[in-house]
Amino acid sequence: MNNSPILFNSEGFLEQPLDLKKLLTPHPDFTYFVRVEGESMRGAGLHPGDILVVDRTLDVVNHAIVVVQFNGGFLVKRIQLEGQTIVLLSEHPRYPMITVTSQDDLVQWGVVTFCLHPVKAQRPHGPIVASHNPQQRKTLR
Repeated sequence: MNNSPILFNSEGFLEQPLDLKKLLTPHPDFTYFVRVEGESMRGAGLHPGDILVVDRTLDVVNHAIVVVQFNGGFLVKRIQLEGQTIVLLSEHPRYPMITVTSQDDLVQWGVVTFCLHPVKAQRPHGPIVASHNPQQRKTLR
């Protein structure tokens, strides 16, 4: 028995079952998970308590979000590569950018590929539509 979720596209047609393990960890032996602490990457949609999926096999590219060990501590930052200069950027105005110097100790631990966070219930501003199919549409109040 297959326990994969069944997906329907916007036209209501059945799509292939979703295998979250394959989607989130294409390189399972080189993938790990990190829980977000702090507010420095809130502008990138990373909130305290979120779970990040980090792949160690991926090459770091300009503007990727990475996990690094910087001078003994672990950071999640957006990386900016400017020639030979590496800059670690926060996504919150309270946190300054970090320009890495030759005196700094920087070790790349991987590239963030997914962020998992809970969806909180909020009151919508309009009616809730119960179906994407126009013939079955019902408005919930």
